[in-house]
Amino acid sequence: MTDAEGHISDEPDPELMALAGTGTRPSILRPILMIAVIALGGWIISDWRTDLEYFASSAQPVELGDALSFAIVGEGSQDISDLPHNRYVSISGIPTQRSQSTRYRFFRLVGAPIFVEERRADVIEDPLERELEGDAKGDVDRTMFRGDGRLMKFSEMPQRYHGLRHYYRTRYNITFCEELSPQQHEDVKRRKRDAIVAQLRAEYEEAGAEEREKRKLVPDPPAALVDELLADDPICIEAWLLQDGAPPSSHSWYLIASLMFLAFMLFNVAMLVRWIRTFLRS
Repeated sequence: MTDAEGHISDEPDPELMALAGTGTRPSILRPILMIAVIALGGWIISDWRTDLEYFASSAQPVELGDALSFAIVGEGSQDISDLPHNRYVSISGIPTQRSQSTRYRFFRLVGAPIFVEERRADVIEDPLERELEGDAKGDVDRTMFRGDGRLMKFSEMPQRYHGLRHYYRTRYNITFCEELSPQQHEDVKRRKRDAIVAQLRAEYEEAGAEEREKRKLVPDPPAALVDELLADDPICIEAWLLQDGAPPSSHSWYLIASLMFLAFMLFNVAMLVRWIRTFLRS
């Protein structure tokens, strides 16, 4: 533009600037992306909640003793329902029902529905070397186990353990309670009850008078006896997993990653507030 004397000026024309800004508003795509980032960060941190709780738990292991104490009835026995979830514990027992993957060895402790995930000492980390050597067989002949680690309910385990559940269900015919819906649980219970009643009636029919008297067999088995036999053969088990060698401090990276996500979320919140103010002024 030129001034009153005809000289060229570098100053922008206020009227042209006003026209240029007329009708211009911040892009609506930016807040959508900010909200998506905030929501994603919140979901990730929420998904890590149990891992963060474990990191914050006591570093002193809860002493559970011998797993066989859960199978013993009477003084000194332990109730499986008293097991702490998502806590650092110490336990010993005899391994059974063994299995293994390329990195871990799994087994169940005799006397309790507690499964152990133990890192294999013979793991070959390099993929090429592992391919050349073939799958290491591992040592599965241990007669006693004692370890400290994170104890979790099977029902609260991450989805990556789905294969472990499937293996024990198909290989050892173990049904885990969290895999049954309430209706399925009742259906299985009814079928097992009917099978027990049918078995007791068949034993009554096949037995003679003396044996019926001795064993107290009757044509219609009492409900209390059926319930007792049903309890001896549970429909499913509430199982637990021990991640051997995983103290709370081993989950510190969950805290570090969560703080990074939180900082990024707060940055996006600040940018979103700034966008809203700019939008309202435009």
